[in-house]
Amino acid sequence: MMRLFFTIVLPFLLPALAFFVYAIYKNYKKPNRPLVVPWGWLFIMGSVLAGITIIAIGLTNHTDKDVRYQPSRLIDGQIIPGILTPKNESAK
Repeated sequence: MMRLFFTIVLPFLLPALAFFVYAIYKNYKKPNRPLVVPWGWLFIMGSVLAGITIIAIGLTNHTDKDVRYQPSRLIDGQIIPGILTPKNESAK
Protein backbone atom coordinates (compact mmCIF):
# COMPACT_ATOMS: atom_id res chain seq x y z
CA MET A 1 0.00 0.00 0.00
CA MET A 2 2.83 2.40 0.84
CA ARG A 3 4.61 1.51 -2.40
CA LEU A 4 1.46 2.37 -4.34
CA PHE A 5 1.23 5.68 -2.51
CA PHE A 6 4.87 6.66 -3.10
CA THR A 7 5.05 5.49 -6.72
CA ILE A 8 1.70 6.61 -8.11
CA VAL A 9 -0.40 8.81 -5.81
CA LEU A 10 2.33 11.12 -4.47
CA PRO A 11 3.93 11.90 -7.87
CA PHE A 12 0.46 12.47 -9.34
CA LEU A 13 -0.54 14.93 -6.60
CA LEU A 14 2.83 16.67 -6.28
CA PRO A 15 2.24 19.31 -9.01
CA ALA A 16 -1.15 20.23 -7.47
CA LEU A 17 0.38 20.47 -4.00
CA ALA A 18 3.17 22.70 -5.32
CA PHE A 19 0.65 24.91 -7.14
CA PHE A 20 -1.55 25.36 -4.07
CA VAL A 21 1.46 26.21 -1.88
CA TYR A 22 2.49 28.79 -4.47
CA ALA A 23 -1.08 30.15 -4.69
CA ILE A 24 -1.30 30.54 -0.90
CA TYR A 25 2.06 32.33 -0.88
CA LYS A 26 0.93 34.71 -3.65
CA ASN A 27 -2.41 35.34 -1.90
CA TYR A 28 -0.54 36.67 1.15
CA LYS A 29 1.22 39.20 -1.05
CA LYS A 30 -1.92 40.35 -2.90
CA PRO A 31 -5.08 39.39 -1.01
CA ASN A 32 -8.58 39.25 -2.53
CA ARG A 33 -7.39 37.93 -5.89
CA PRO A 34 -9.52 35.16 -7.40
CA LEU A 35 -7.77 31.80 -7.64
CA VAL A 36 -7.76 30.33 -11.14
CA VAL A 37 -6.73 26.69 -10.96
CA PRO A 38 -5.28 25.17 -14.16
CA TRP A 39 -6.78 21.71 -13.59
CA GLY A 40 -5.86 20.45 -17.05
CA TRP A 41 -2.19 21.32 -16.70
CA LEU A 42 -2.08 19.93 -13.17
CA PHE A 43 -3.59 16.65 -14.39
CA ILE A 44 -1.16 16.41 -17.31
CA MET A 45 1.89 17.23 -15.20
CA GLY A 46 0.82 14.80 -12.47
CA SER A 47 0.31 12.04 -15.03
CA VAL A 48 3.70 12.71 -16.62
CA LEU A 49 5.44 12.73 -13.25
CA ALA A 50 3.73 9.49 -12.15
CA GLY A 51 4.63 7.88 -15.51
CA ILE A 52 8.27 8.93 -15.20
CA THR A 53 8.36 7.50 -11.68
CA ILE A 54 6.91 4.16 -12.78
CA ILE A 55 9.32 3.92 -15.73
CA ALA A 56 12.32 4.85 -13.54
CA ILE A 57 11.41 2.19 -10.98
CA GLY A 58 10.95 -0.38 -13.74
CA LEU A 59 14.35 0.43 -15.25
CA THR A 60 16.25 0.52 -11.97
CA ASN A 61 14.67 -2.51 -10.29
CA HIS A 62 17.46 -5.06 -10.71
CA THR A 63 15.92 -8.16 -9.30
CA ASP A 64 17.59 -11.40 -10.26
CA LYS A 65 15.18 -13.54 -12.28
CA ASP A 66 17.00 -16.79 -11.42
CA VAL A 67 16.24 -16.68 -7.70
CA ARG A 68 13.10 -17.21 -5.67
CA TYR A 69 12.32 -15.60 -2.32
CA GLN A 70 11.45 -18.08 0.37
CA PRO A 71 9.53 -16.20 3.10
CA SER A 72 10.29 -16.55 6.78
CA ARG A 73 8.74 -19.53 8.53
CA LEU A 74 7.91 -20.66 12.03
CA ILE A 75 9.32 -24.17 12.60
CA ASP A 76 9.24 -25.81 16.03
CA GLY A 77 8.75 -22.45 17.74
CA GLN A 78 11.74 -20.83 16.01
CA ILE A 79 11.55 -18.19 13.30
CA ILE A 80 13.59 -19.09 10.24
CA PRO A 81 14.36 -15.86 8.32
CA GLY A 82 13.49 -15.49 4.66
CA ILE A 83 16.18 -16.35 2.11
CA LEU A 84 16.81 -16.21 -1.62
CA THR A 85 17.24 -19.63 -3.23
CA PRO A 86 18.04 -20.58 -6.83
CA LYS A 87 14.95 -21.48 -8.84
CA ASN A 88 16.21 -24.94 -9.71
CA GLU A 89 16.65 -25.80 -6.02
CA SER A 90 13.53 -27.29 -4.49
CA ALA A 91 11.83 -25.64 -1.54
CA LYS A 92 12.90 -27.04 1.81
